[in-house]
Amino acid sequence: MRHVDLRLTSQAHQVIPTQPGPGRRPSVNVHPAVAQLTEGVKLLKQIAADRPALVAAALLGGATVGQIMAVLGWSLADLRMAVGRWAPELRKAGQLTEDQCAALLAIVYEPTSQ
Repeated sequence: MRHVDLRLTSQAHQVIPTQPGPGRRPSVNVHPAVAQLTEGVKLLKQIAADRPALVAAALLGGATVGQIMAVLGWSLADLRMAVGRWAPELRKAGQLTEDQCAALLAIVYEPTSQ
């Protein structure tokens, strides 16, 4: 059986060098799919980190609970649970005032917020 060179030649499939982690050597032979997955994971982490403040800003700025639920694909119970956890965290971090925290909780827990 002869050896076949399977190097990909299209630009979308080029080998992408990555930064080594602590104690790891640089690797220039990372499969493009792994590099893309790495970038995707970074993006998902950033989205998750930004979500509490963005949801709070949107709701306090006049967006409806229904709009937020539609964008996130969440139920009202999911949104209430998340905001109930996020609001005090944002308050402790200095990103919400006490009044804003109370207003945010009131918005998602209003009987009509569906």
